[in-house]
Amino acid sequence: MQSDYRAGALTLALLAVSTGLWINLLRQGFRSGWSWPLQPRRDVPWRPWEAVATILIVLICVGAVAHQFATGGSVADVPESTVFDLRKLQLFAGSQLAQLALIPLILGIWCPCRWEDFGLRRHGWKTDLQFAVWGVLLAQLPVHLLEYPLQSWRAEAPHPMLELLKQSRDDWWAMLWIAVELVALAPLVEELLFRVALQGALEREIPAVWSIILPAAAFACIHQNSDWIPLFPLALILGYVYYRRRSFLANVVLHGLFNGISFLSALWLMKIIP
Repeated sequence: MQSDYRAGALTLALLAVSTGLWINLLRQGFRSGWSWPLQPRRDVPWRPWEAVATILIVLICVGAVAHQFATGGSVADVPESTVFDLRKLQLFAGSQLAQLALIPLILGIWCPCRWEDFGLRRHGWKTDLQFAVWGVLLAQLPVHLLEYPLQSWRAEAPHPMLELLKQSRDDWWAMLWIAVELVALAPLVEELLFRVALQGALEREIPAVWSIILPAAAFACIHQNSDWIPLFPLALILGYVYYRRRSFLANVVLHGLFNGISFLSALWLMKIIP
């Protein structure tokens, strides 16, 4: 079966590269210590409680508005079906765009901010992209090692996006929405929430290791039960890359590449791509 073969070959190739990188990384660490560059930065002007308050306010307000659109303003109109369909995906995408606009706006109102506080800068982007590729390759081995023994559990609770992908296999408009959500919108919003807003604030108050672990745990927990365990090492790598580079670009590209690889593998496994 060609589709299964391509997905398996891609996975094996990525695992081989990832294993080689981990071996080289550990060898380098034991011999001379790690020496990845630490991007100069200043502490972000917002504190952890301000980051958490901003995130909660935005999520509650945006969620309430999205609920109004979904139900037409009446509880009686709430659909009985809990299936994640294209309309729900479009509403979800709209809420994510609102989050992208409102979170920096509220943080900027509370305290004077610069572009650099949000991990945005014009220089060093080539190194940022190198870190993104390095991160997505390193993530393959630990994610798959944790994912493999959980296959039966994950099969019992498939990801809503995969279910929508199965339902929309002949609808290329829906496919485009799914691709944009997985490769662009989800990385943009989740990196803004967990790395820029939350981790950036924690770095000024607590040791770096905990400022990486706590947002990583929160990131993993927002995903469904069958995904949070294998996604935790990915979140740790995302946190480490942000700590080293303080680059929104690096994290969004890393996250988007990881999701894009998973999306491509799903298309092959479902035989959506001939």
